[in-house]
Amino acid sequence: MTIDTINYYSHAIRLIDLTSLNNNDSHKNITDLCNKAKSPQGNVATVCVYPKFIKTARSCLDSLELNQVKITTVCNFPHGNYKIETVLAEIETAISLGANEIDVVIPYNKLIANKDTNTPYKLLRAAKEICESTIKLKAIIESGVLQYNSLITDATYLSIDAGVDFIKTSTGKVPNNASLASAECILNAIKKYSSSVGFKASGGIKLAEEAIRYLQLAENIMGKNWISVDTFRFGASSLLDSLVRPLKAT
Repeated sequence: MTIDTINYYSHAIRLIDLTSLNNNDSHKNITDLCNKAKSPQGNVATVCVYPKFIKTARSCLDSLELNQVKITTVCNFPHGNYKIETVLAEIETAISLGANEIDVVIPYNKLIANKDTNTPYKLLRAAKEICESTIKLKAIIESGVLQYNSLITDATYLSIDAGVDFIKTSTGKVPNNASLASAECILNAIKKYSSSVGFKASGGIKLAEEAIRYLQLAENIMGKNWISVDTFRFGASSLLDSLVRPLKAT
């Protein structure tokens, strides 16, 4: 491995929201997930779990002396169809349980059906008021379902307008999730509108080589110095192993 590759791999590890969002999740497998958050090659940024596992994750991370690793959870997940009042109640509950970051699915079907940008905006704006400045808010736009660059751009702009901290590609629960093409569209929109907003690639990113391509894309569009834990994340479950394994051999 070249020094550049080693640096990419090490950097990517620290940008991971290590994720388990399965219907059969248990306290045991969430504990197992948290045990992977710490490695000699670096610690992940956050652990992403369903709200009911927030306390389990926090307790495990604290026992591992990983207080700096945050807890991410999901709301309006995965289809984005809940009423705004329901989603806001979900967010308030998640924060009370100890969530540090909220990934909320926008009502993307409304955007597709009738170009309704107002409903997603209202949801995100109200969510941001709850999160204030202490809880990071990520808008999941489900770019693989939106498909068209115009819709992806619309979703990105309305999310930034509403005050979110990150634009996240996907839930990982649909046939088409993260792609370099949609990432390019989102990053270009962020660059044009507000480069302080972050980007999260999520859904189907499993290999170290894929992660490097996303990092290089972000570097080309936003500049190398833009990429940090405050502006770039990977939402992934198996990517970590793909990054750690070759680093152990160096």
